Amino acid sequence: MKKLLLALLLITTSTAFTQNYKPFNASSQKLFTSMPDMQSAYSMSFDSVLSVGNDSVYYNFFGLPSEPNFVSYDCPFWGGPECWMQNEPVWVGAKIDFDNLYSYKLYPNNGDTIHFNFNPASGNSHIFYQDSIQKFSLMYESTDTVSVFDYVDSARFFKISHSDLEGNQINSALNGKNIVIGKYLGLIDFFQIDSFPQVLKPLHLIGNDNPNLGITKITNEMLYDWQPGDEIQYVEYYFWFECGPYENYTHYRKHSILERTETNNLLEYLIEEQTFYEDSSFVNTDTIVKSYNRFETIAQLPFEVFDGNYKQFYSADYCDFNLWTYFVRAENDLIFCEADNVWGPTDNFGPADEEEISYVLGIGIYLDKLRIYNYGISSYYGYHKNVTYFKKDNITCGDLVVGIDEPDELSAMVNIHPNPASNVIRFSSDVQLRNIDLINSSGKTLVSKSLNNRNTNIDVSHLPDGIYFAKIELEGNVFVTKKIMVLD
Repeated sequence: MKKLLLALLLITTSTAFTQNYKPFNASSQKLFTSMPDMQSAYSMSFDSVLSVGNDSVYYNFFGLPSEPNFVSYDCPFWGGPECWMQNEPVWVGAKIDFDNLYSYKLYPNNGDTIHFNFNPASGNSHIFYQDSIQKFSLMYESTDTVSVFDYVDSARFFKISHSDLEGNQINSALNGKNIVIGKYLGLIDFFQIDSFPQVLKPLHLIGNDNPNLGITKITNEMLYDWQPGDEIQYVEYYFWFECGPYENYTHYRKHSILERTETNNLLEYLIEEQTFYEDSSFVNTDTIVKSYNRFETIAQLPFEVFDGNYKQFYSADYCDFNLWTYFVRAENDLIFCEADNVWGPTDNFGPADEEEISYVLGIGIYLDKLRIYNYGISSYYGYHKNVTYFKKDNITCGDLVVGIDEPDELSAMVNIHPNPASNVIRFSSDVQLRNIDLINSSGKTLVSKSLNNRNTNIDVSHLPDGIYFAKIELEGNVFVTKKIMVLD
């Protein structure tokens, strides 16, 4: 990384930039999203800033390429000298040249230069990019007020024109779009630079530091944003493998939010917790309290900086919800070598440990996986936890897995035989049977039989091996649930 960051430049420019319609300054931290889909997020911050004559050069952070791009003979990497130098330009390119007036030069990965002039006094449009088949122009349109996250700012609007070399308009994602620069907020609307012009992707500001608006970090308050009536069910699978078959257990945990309390620093929930193990399915119900430090930070911008973990921040669909998701996967097969400022493979004496975690804003930790190898594939242990179902704002997503929760005296009112069964199960009771539903572990009804007698048979030969639940209605509107097993 470049270490030279001129303190004088930071001090003299930070106030002027944010108060004079400049897109950014040396300390800017911004988060954009792709438009109109809002699927991906792009953060902007700078590794260093150099003063070169009357110009300033902003150096962006770099990503790690997908393939090795460097050979190091000074680092003790395993398997060869090929390694990864952190020099893959991020979305805004490798650097930005700025004349400290209105002129900016940005550099896409194709080796060309994009040249912007954000001087509103220039009047006529100017071409900021041209190749053998097309050109892109920019024209100042107006200065007007704009509201971003209820923050009202004055902003300058510049319109993009995309045409062929004869001036005929090209109907593209950028044609007619605006570049918007706020007086205090700086860059509000822009587009992706690194893959330009092959990729034409408008971007819009969704997070800004100083003033602090939108998403600049992920906190517990954003992550665990639950309300009374919300429900979340998790499946938790633990395993151990030691030169032989798995030793494992799986249990389901459902949380129903009863109360929410906020203090200056704490977010506290009163929760009804229902848990049951897959091999028994009998429900244990309890009331618990969960507390979170509201402002504890889970993740901070920028997300591009590689620190041994692969990170993504994106908006994803969860049934009828569109929720921001922060995903982290540890690259445990890589180590850092300071001698050449590179990342390279390391010998783990077997497979690298597998770690990944997914945070969904408003839901909590959605996926948490860990597999630790003991120097080879013959011995490992870990867990896999994920959300299988949730209800938020009275809208459900996923499949609620049900267990058995009933008094013993009710269960004794119905006899089933045989259990486990392979062909036919006989149900008998001292009172009238009204209806029997066979339900799988995901809550789906597979067989439904109405009747009016005390004995009946149900064919289960067509069902796959596994655990099922028989929901039995008796006379008097009494319901009994029985666990059954189907085996060949």
